[in-house]
Amino acid sequence: MHLMRRVIAAATALGCLCLMTMSVVPSAASAACAASNPAANFTGKYPGVGPFGEGETVAQVQELFNAARTAEGCATPMVLPANYATMTRAEQFLALYNSEREARGLPALKLDGTLMGRIAFNHSNEILTYGYAAHASPINQPQLFSARISVNPVFAGSAFGENGAWSSGGGGCMNEKEEPVECPAGILTLPSANIVFTYMYGDGPGENANPACKGTVTWGCWGHRQAILGTWNWVAVGVAGPHEEQVTSDFGNLPASYAPPATADTNPPVVGPVTYANGMATVTGVADSPANVNDTGATPLTKAISDVVFYTNAIKETSAGSETFNTVLATESAAGTWSAPITVNTGEVLHAVAVDGSGNFTDVTMAPPATTLTAGENTVAIPAATPAATTARLASVDSGANVPAATPSAAALVASIDKQAHRKVVRYVKVYVIGHWRTYRPGKSKNFPLYTSEGVVVGLAKRTKWRAPAGDEPLAAPTIKLHKGWNFVAVPYPLVHMTCHATRFELAGKRDRLEEISVGSKPNTGMIMKPKHGKWGNDLTMVIDDGKGFWIKDAGSATWTPSPTLYVRGKRTTGTPTAR
Repeated sequence: MHLMRRVIAAATALGCLCLMTMSVVPSAASAACAASNPAANFTGKYPGVGPFGEGETVAQVQELFNAARTAEGCATPMVLPANYATMTRAEQFLALYNSEREARGLPALKLDGTLMGRIAFNHSNEILTYGYAAHASPINQPQLFSARISVNPVFAGSAFGENGAWSSGGGGCMNEKEEPVECPAGILTLPSANIVFTYMYGDGPGENANPACKGTVTWGCWGHRQAILGTWNWVAVGVAGPHEEQVTSDFGNLPASYAPPATADTNPPVVGPVTYANGMATVTGVADSPANVNDTGATPLTKAISDVVFYTNAIKETSAGSETFNTVLATESAAGTWSAPITVNTGEVLHAVAVDGSGNFTDVTMAPPATTLTAGENTVAIPAATPAATTARLASVDSGANVPAATPSAAALVASIDKQAHRKVVRYVKVYVIGHWRTYRPGKSKNFPLYTSEGVVVGLAKRTKWRAPAGDEPLAAPTIKLHKGWNFVAVPYPLVHMTCHATRFELAGKRDRLEEISVGSKPNTGMIMKPKHGKWGNDLTMVIDDGKGFWIKDAGSATWTPSPTLYVRGKRTTGTPTAR
């Protein structure tokens, strides 16, 4: 039995619960460990666990760190708090960081669990939402990581550093077949210690998890270690993602007078309509949520709106490792109105993203385009009902909640299509629920609700055009629950250009056993993708039509939330989130 996890990390340092100080048991030899970089990565092992361990008890964590310290000539043992295994993730990181600092005679860090903590969490959440790998944010003060913190009045003039790591699995135990199982007593189910060990003792040249210290690239060697041991007095740790986990640690050298606010602002900005004309994108009604408090008063701690950016289809790095992106920074021409020149080609989806000082963000697109429906059966994917119903989905990419469709019931869908057609053209509406069709015939059968995660079949007497009665659409993918056998599902606007390959790729990340994908009103009709002789073939070219439902045949069951903005021009723009 072992914990499946992989850590990839990167660090930077630039100038530019809410309060907790945790001191790990001090020693008379508190300065016996060297703050300088080791001669090489630690490669020793002890029974059961290697240096990039796959499942540790607290005693094993201490044993491994102590072995690495001994290899450096350090006699100061690590002694973690007795309640380490039950601490929050941020508390575990604080204990580990302070153990390493105090063993080298450095002062303990204090934990900011509200303001800096929220900024760190939102950066981790951004990375999982948009699938990029960088310290710089493409949406929050783009191109300079420290600016997303120092943009806030309370942090102006202070210096900051950052460590980031991506860990697969996010903790949890599996057997040798990689099947989830209950962890035995004493085993840590979260990879805090694994990440910090990697930072401190596996960050140099050679085999490592540091993309800035590979081959001839050496500028980032031991950067994480030096970030931990830097001249900081505060730290914040933001962990996002229950399955693929992104961890951001922000270090700050703040004035002695600094005290974190009592609560974090967690509500995303309010955003109005998005328009595009003559090469200029404009969004109106942008404001911080009235429920947030840290940007209010005579001396606000945070900036209300940090910035607004526009982009089309998907956020991408302009070149690998550049930490520059295709987002366009907008300027505020009047209160709540932001504009920027940007090229939007036919078929592309324009997005506007507003970010507040705490890093909370709202991503909105224009209203969905009209769909041509033919006489006979049509499959449709219906967007979400209102921005209010879906904006909160950005805060948790695996919430599992059903999101009502813009036409929240079969009867409402019939009424909407008939109204726009100026005649009665809909004969029936069908959805497929766990192996059974559910059909609504106007005036003849019982009504039922519709959700964004469902593919919907609409039978028409005549051809017509229909536009979903939705306003500006927040970026939010539905959570789709797959059952054994055939599932009729949908990933509606504003997600576009989905490929069978990307769908298969994401489901494989859930350890799902996908058997077939087909696009048509019935299983095994229309475009079909399934393996031949165990190989899936060139499924990159098999694009699921925008705004259509499609079929997934599953050998087991899974809960899947498609990653927003990762589909563009017939292929996935990025793979599984790595790290920065």
